[in-house]
Amino acid sequence: MITMNRQANNLRSLLRRIDERGDINPYAVAFIMTERMFRGPVFRSAEFFYSVISILVFRIEPRITVGHCQVSFGYWRSHYGRNTFSLLLGTLSLRESYRVCCIYLDANQRSSLREILVAYNGRPSKLYVQRFMQNLQLINRSMAVKK
Repeated sequence: MITMNRQANNLRSLLRRIDERGDINPYAVAFIMTERMFRGPVFRSAEFFYSVISILVFRIEPRITVGHCQVSFGYWRSHYGRNTFSLLLGTLSLRESYRVCCIYLDANQRSSLREILVAYNGRPSKLYVQRFMQNLQLINRSMAVKK
């Protein structure tokens, strides 16, 4: 019960932050919620600092996924161009993670939900798929109530 209330509060908060953009992509929101369950703030912080060190010290683009949505660094770079400072700050933002996730999903369209999950996550575990589906249902219910 507590977990469902927490998920609902997280969802409401996330939807409020990205709702200004018009139509909401439920898949992008479900991926962000699922990735946040699997990769907590410590893991995302480590990715952020790794990216900072890679770019500023070694002058190389990191080959990792970053942000709340865990999309590869190349998609972030294509969205932000050469503006590294904004890119790094954007990886900390839910709204920017949502935008980049939508860019990724638009660029990698698939015909079925299973193909979308495999393209996004490689070989998702049963737990990952289960959590994603729960999040997607929660989002769809929330959006239906909102209309």
